[in-house]
Amino acid sequence: MTPLDGLTAVLVLGAASTVAAIAGFGFALLAMPLLSVAIGPTSALAVVSLVSVVNSGATALSARTEAERGVLRRQVPAAFAGMPLGIAVLESMSGRVLQIAIAGTVALVATVIAFRLRLPPLGERADVVAGLTSGTLATSTGMSGPPLVFNLQSKRLPAATVRATMASHFVATGWVSTALLALRGHIDRGDAFVALAALPVMLATWRLGAMSFTRISQRRYETMIASLLFASAVTAFVRAL
Repeated sequence: MTPLDGLTAVLVLGAASTVAAIAGFGFALLAMPLLSVAIGPTSALAVVSLVSVVNSGATALSARTEAERGVLRRQVPAAFAGMPLGIAVLESMSGRVLQIAIAGTVALVATVIAFRLRLPPLGERADVVAGLTSGTLATSTGMSGPPLVFNLQSKRLPAATVRATMASHFVATGWVSTALLALRGHIDRGDAFVALAALPVMLATWRLGAMSFTRISQRRYETMIASLLFASAVTAFVRAL
């Protein structure tokens, strides 16, 4: 990884932190495709795993009273169960296939957000399925948010509740997914250095996003996020192909 690659990664993480502070999700969705182009999909997964807990922690702390605790009690243990499966998937895929999978996942989520597609109301079992799928994605593609977003939006919860619940979930599960990746040798010194260098930038940009949250309508932030995700997905597809 060259110094320019590292600088690019820091700037991408800063931009993704701003988006995540506004919406409560989207950090890995925006960061992973662009980072996979800059530093490769495996290093991108490692860096995002290292920094996402800090990013989510700031949001979870500021909005802790708005999280849906019942959903978290079902989602989080299920996510832990899915993480070993995600490691197995990661270790069976080539870098190119992983990059295409990342771009495809992001494009799918962007489409769902852009067209405001909503699942019908789902029961408590859906919390378990969403958590299990999220845990698998956390340790394979680094993007554990989509199943959680779809599940929470099906419950017709306010944007503030979705934002707080997502952030709380990522804080509770992020440490475990990062530890598993480290134990399996998927995080090296270069990845750790980029993550450490990005933290001050991320904290500053998170404050910027948090101040904007109350000033942006739900429809407006959905349009913004969908546009950014489409752009990052296209970039990753072109690089992979």
